[in-house]
Amino acid sequence: MTQRQKKFCENYLKTNNKKEAALAAGYSEKNANSCGSRLLKITEIKEYISGKTTKTMDKIACNEEILEYLTNVLRSTDESVVVRDKMRAAELLGKNQSLFTDSGSVEKPMVVFYGEDKILD
Repeated sequence: MTQRQKKFCENYLKTNNKKEAALAAGYSEKNANSCGSRLLKITEIKEYISGKTTKTMDKIACNEEILEYLTNVLRSTDESVVVRDKMRAAELLGKNQSLFTDSGSVEKPMVVFYGEDKILD
């Protein structure tokens, strides 16, 4: 992979825009869009971008991991976990499960119009 292609990849990872990435890598304004499309089809570039994306995704906690952590805090018997932390974990878990929404919602009446065929335009 050339330095220019690597620069394209790094900018594409930042912007997720092939034209902007091509411009930042030094490709001409006139050909930036087509160059970006062509570069994204090159196997080496696709693998490079895919590898970087996977590494980034590994650093981000998924929903299940967050819920598991909050549950562990809530159920912790460790004395270093204070009640305030447990209450906050319970609150966040409750919000995730929509436990605090108003369950007594009022049904809206249905409006029916009679004789609309007799209405003049």
